[in-house]
Amino acid sequence: IEEGHEFNKREKIVEFLKTLGYTSYEWNIDSEDWKYYIENGRNSLEEIMGRVKRAGEGDIVLVHDLPITAENVIPYYVDSGKYELQTLLK
Repeated sequence: IEEGHEFNKREKIVEFLKTLGYTSYEWNIDSEDWKYYIENGRNSLEEIMGRVKRAGEGDIVLVHDLPITAENVIPYYVDSGKYELQTLLK
């Protein structure tokens, strides 16, 4: 794969989405919450929460619809009072 191939593909997708009236958002913090459920290379709750707690103003955190997220990550953000959860618009 030539250098910049992935970037060019991503840019084409973003431009295509714009033609359909969508906005593309990119996350900059990966919680890696899904790794809690794998056997090899499993992430502990402490590792996941460590990533989650790094979020600051303007960050977008990638999480998945999983029990670990619903039971720990979302309550952390809501209960801490330090974060504002927002729905990303079309």
